[in-house]
Amino acid sequence: MSLYGLVAWLPTFFVKEGLTIVQSLGFVLLMSFGAPAGAVVGYLVTDRLGRRNGIVLFSLVTILLGFVYVRRIAFTERRYPGAAD
Repeated sequence: MSLYGLVAWLPTFFVKEGLTIVQSLGFVLLMSFGAPAGAVVGYLVTDRLGRRNGIVLFSLVTILLGFVYVRRIAFTERRYPGAAD
């Protein structure tokens, strides 16, 4: 139920971040199709590495991608002041 609420709210968030409604819906569509693929990848990694190691691996990847995202936003703000408004 909460996932549906997140997916329904994301276009609003993306538009406020400066994307057009078409771009925001494209990202939501990509995430909707990516969810089953992510479940399959999670299954395969967990089957090969085990549950604990799989969780550690995905947690580290999440931390790394979060760091890259924050740095990208900071770089964009430095290069194009006011772009994220």
